[in-house]
Amino acid sequence: MLDPLCDQLDDYLCGWLSQDEAARFEAHLAACPDCQEESASQHQIDRWLADATAWAEPVPASLMLRIQRQALVVRRRRLVGWACAVAAAGAVVLTFGLWATQRSISGRGDRSPVAKSPMVSEVPPAPLLANAASKPPAAVLARVALADPSSAILVPVESRSPNVTVVWVYPTVNASREDDRYPPR
Repeated sequence: MLDPLCDQLDDYLCGWLSQDEAARFEAHLAACPDCQEESASQHQIDRWLADATAWAEPVPASLMLRIQRQALVVRRRRLVGWACAVAAAGAVVLTFGLWATQRSISGRGDRSPVAKSPMVSEVPPAPLLANAASKPPAAVLARVALADPSSAILVPVESRSPNVTVVWVYPTVNASREDDRYPPR
């Protein structure tokens, strides 16, 4: 099979050669023992395939109907599975969106300190006693005033020391103020 015409054996057997090419190949086939052997084995394979298909029986209609129904059930299950997966993903995205929105709304207040310069006035302490060890020092009262009283909530917290009062300052959200990050509705 060193002759270039040997490469046309499959085209000849399939009938893909033109009449002139087929005539040239038939002349080559008469003189080439390799092509003759290959052609004979291909004809034998074709006969076996023809005999095998002659014995094939058609598939019963009831079996075909069962196969089609089962394929439909599988497709429906797959579709329901995808629908559930998409719904679950949507629920996760919706939940995250609601959480993020709620979180951003709750943090809308002014982030600057509430009382930039509180005014503290002291009540003058009682006169100091000569013997400081016998009595604890007198309490110093302080009053905190905010520039805008509605801008914060002051919450006193108990402490272990009787002379110390801790006050937590919480900023309030003022609806009349416009925040640059969140335009009014």
